[in-house]
Amino acid sequence: MGLLDPYRAESQPNVQPAGDIVTLSERMRTTDWWFWAVSLALLALGLAGWSPGLLLFMAVSVIHAAVFTARDGIRSESTQVRVVYLAIAAVGLADPTRILLILLAIGTFMAVAFDRCFIAVVVHRLPWNRPVEPAT
Repeated sequence: MGLLDPYRAESQPNVQPAGDIVTLSERMRTTDWWFWAVSLALLALGLAGWSPGLLLFMAVSVIHAAVFTARDGIRSESTQVRVVYLAIAAVGLADPTRILLILLAIGTFMAVAFDRCFIAVVVHRLPWNRPVEPAT
């Protein structure tokens, strides 16, 4: 599968992989990867007990969603992934739902380390993201 593989964290428009493999060093050249990496670091610090970490994590998540909304538009799958991520993070700030932040940390690690994102898979499968088939 190529750059539009729904299991990948995001398609990388400025990275040309050799075949289907995008290396970590290639992904590290993208702003997108750095947003996820910084989010993961701040989320991990917040979950470890450093309370400013969660506040900074939310700030980076808001900026991340805003940048992609401005760049790609609200209907793009990449923006939808960030909006869903931000919504889950906001709900996870409450103590009874803190497990959501742990799940986000695991998912963000998968996106940063392996370029795989469960939220992207779900968003890709939503009805409004499916191509409209021409009437015959």
